[in-house]
Amino acid sequence: MTGPTLRRLLTLALTGWLAWGAAPQALADITNFQLQSIRGVSGLTLSDRFGLTVGEQEHLVNIEDCERYQGGRARFQARLLSTAPTAVLPAQYGVAYTSPGGTCTATNTAPVSEEDCFVVATDVDLTSTEIEFDVELSKLVGTDCDTEIEATSRVYIYLAVSGAATQEEVIDIEIDLDPPEAPEITSITPGDQRLNVDWSDEINESSEVTYTVYWSEAPFGEDDLGTVRSRSGLTATSFAIDDAGLENDVTYFVAVVAVDDADNRSPLSNLEEGTPVPTTDFWEHYQESGGQETGGFCFIATAAYGTPMAGQLQPLRRFRDSVLMTTGVGRAFVDTYYTWGRYAAAFIAERPVLRGAVRVALVPLVWFADLATRFGLPCVLLALALAALLFRRARQRAVRGAFGPAPLSLSEVAR
Repeated sequence: MTGPTLRRLLTLALTGWLAWGAAPQALADITNFQLQSIRGVSGLTLSDRFGLTVGEQEHLVNIEDCERYQGGRARFQARLLSTAPTAVLPAQYGVAYTSPGGTCTATNTAPVSEEDCFVVATDVDLTSTEIEFDVELSKLVGTDCDTEIEATSRVYIYLAVSGAATQEEVIDIEIDLDPPEAPEITSITPGDQRLNVDWSDEINESSEVTYTVYWSEAPFGEDDLGTVRSRSGLTATSFAIDDAGLENDVTYFVAVVAVDDADNRSPLSNLEEGTPVPTTDFWEHYQESGGQETGGFCFIATAAYGTPMAGQLQPLRRFRDSVLMTTGVGRAFVDTYYTWGRYAAAFIAERPVLRGAVRVALVPLVWFADLATRFGLPCVLLALALAALLFRRARQRAVRGAFGPAPLSLSEVAR
C-alpha cells in the first residue's frame, strides 16, 4: 500500500472517530426510577387526566385543562428506588422540559436552554433518593389553547451516579387541543312527555366520541351548559328524553355535543325545538281513524283474541313502548301499523278460522316481545341465533345417522 493511500485511510478513520465522539449519544433509561406525584402549586388543582399518583404512565392535558393551567406551576416528585439508598450517592442530576412538540438534546446533567427546551436544574448534587422540581405550565402546555393541535410535551430528568455515564428519564405529557366536530340534529319527534332526538355525525370517528344531549325550556348557548339538563355518555345517534319530567305542551330547546377520548367537547349542534304532546295508544288511534271493531291496545291481536284484555296483549304493548318507540326505524313501523293495521283487524275479526290461525302465529311473537322487554333485544337475538345454529347442527347429524355415510366419490374409489 503506497504512502498517500495509507495517509488517506488514516485521515478518514480519524475523521469518523472524531465525528462519532462529537455526535449526541443515546442515553440509557434511569434504572429503578418511579414518578411519585404531580401536584399544583399555590392552590392550583390539577385534573386527574394529568396522572397525579404513584407510578402513573399516562399524562394528558385537554383544552379545558390548558385554559385553567395558564400562569400556574406543577410540582413533580420522583424517587430513585434502591435496596440501599446510599448506593446511588454521590450523584448529580439535571431537569429540563419542552413545549408541545419540542425536544431537549442534553447528554449530561447540564442541559442547555433552547427554543423549545426550558431548563429547571443543572448539575445539582443529589443528597437523597427524592427529586422534586417545578415546571411552568404555560410553557409545558402552550400559551394558545385554540391551536387545535395534538402533540407531546416532555419532562427530562438526567442523572449521573458516581462518575458513571449519564442516564435519563423522559415523562411524556400528551397535549390534545383538537376538539371533535359538532353533530347536527336532524329531527325531534314529540311523544307523550318525551322527545325523540335524532342527529347525524359524518365527520367524527364513532369509536372515538360519545355524545351529550342538553335540553332546557329556554334557549341556551355554550356558556349555559352547566345550568341546563343533560344526558352524557351516549354512543348512538338518537336519544329519547323521557325520564326527566318533561311536560306536555311545553316547548323545550335541545342541542347535542360530541365528546372525544380526551374529554374535549365539540361546539354545540344546531339548537332545535320540540314540544311533547299527549299521544294515543293503538286502540285510541284506531278509533279516531274510524275503526268500528271492538277491542283495544293492538288491532290485529285484539281481533284474533276477541278481547282487549287478553294477557297476550300486554307484552306486545310493552315491546312497542320500550323497544320500537326508542328508535327511528321502530317509530316508522308503528306509524305504518297505525295506518294499515285497522284494515287487517277488520278482515280477521269476521273469520273465525283465520282468527285461530293468527292466534297460533302470534304465540312466538308474544314470546319474543316478552323476552325482549325483560332481557333486552340484543340478548334475545343472540340467543335465537345460537339456538338456530345448534338446531342446524343437530339436524345435520340426524340426517347423517338416518342415511349413513355419504358414498365415496370416483376419485376416492380410485385411490
